[in-house]
Amino acid sequence: MRTTIGMDITSLSGQMNCEPLDPLSPDSCNDAPVVMTDRQLGRLLLVATEVGARFQREGIEYDPLAWMYAPRRLFRGVAAINAVVDFDNCERAILLHALGIGLDADPILLDSLRTDDEVITREERVAAVLESAVN
Repeated sequence: MRTTIGMDITSLSGQMNCEPLDPLSPDSCNDAPVVMTDRQLGRLLLVATEVGARFQREGIEYDPLAWMYAPRRLFRGVAAINAVVDFDNCERAILLHALGIGLDADPILLDSLRTDDEVITREERVAAVLESAVN
C-alpha cells in the first residue's frame, strides 16, 4: 500500500474550524488563516470537484459543500475539507465517488482496493466494497 506523510491543515491559532462558512460572505477579521502546501490544496480541489461532478452526474440532491463539511466515517470522524489534504484520505474520497458507493464508507474497505495484495482479485474487492455499501 502506498503511504505518505501527511501534513495537517492548521490555522495559525492551531484550532480546526469545521463550521460551514458562507463562501459568499465578506471576509472577517475572525476568519482563521489556513496554512497548507500547494499539493494539499490540489488534493482538496480535486476531491471537491469530484464530489460536485458526481452529485451532478448522479442527480444526488445533497449539497456538495455540505458533504465536504460533514464528519465522515471514511475519514474517521473528520470532515472531508480537513481530511482530504492527506494523500491516503484523498485517494479514499476519489475511490468512494468514482465507484459511486454511497456518501460514506468504512475506510478499511476502500483501503483494501488500494493495496497491492494479490490474494483476491480487484473485481472481488470491488464486489466486497459494493456489498458493504448496500448493507
